[in-house]
Amino acid sequence: MIRPLHSAILDHDHELAAELAVDASVSATARTAALKLAWDASDLPIYVTLLRIFEADPESKWGDLLIDYIYHLSEDNSCTSWLSNAEFLTWAGLQGDAVDTPWIGFLDLSETLRTDLRFLADRAGGWPLWTTGDAPKIVAHREWTDAYSRWRQQQDD
Repeated sequence: MIRPLHSAILDHDHELAAELAVDASVSATARTAALKLAWDASDLPIYVTLLRIFEADPESKWGDLLIDYIYHLSEDNSCTSWLSNAEFLTWAGLQGDAVDTPWIGFLDLSETLRTDLRFLADRAGGWPLWTTGDAPKIVAHREWTDAYSRWRQQQDD
């Protein structure tokens, strides 16, 4: 079982890695090795999926992983480290909200990505928000939903 999972990780096949990881016969040693391999391969989506499926603890803080995940989505969808409003666009995609944007990749999230984002938000206790400064920070769910409502209102105006 370990070889196919490792192959899926090295091939960056997110869906196959998720499918193989749910196999109950994966030993604790194999789980640790798979997590390390995904981390070392810099495949954050697979790493987070494995954390969720294996019910493991991350190498870093949950909030940092969520912020890094949105950085990853931004790089994949816009070729920039953090597209302006990336946190709002990702949330819109997570919620299934219709938003007029050329960055459709933020809105067209696979079910695995949605599950992972919800998992990280739950563990982090909030959602990233870039207000001022050099980086986004995790804000509590209430503060986030207020910020998202204001942003949506601006989009609709």
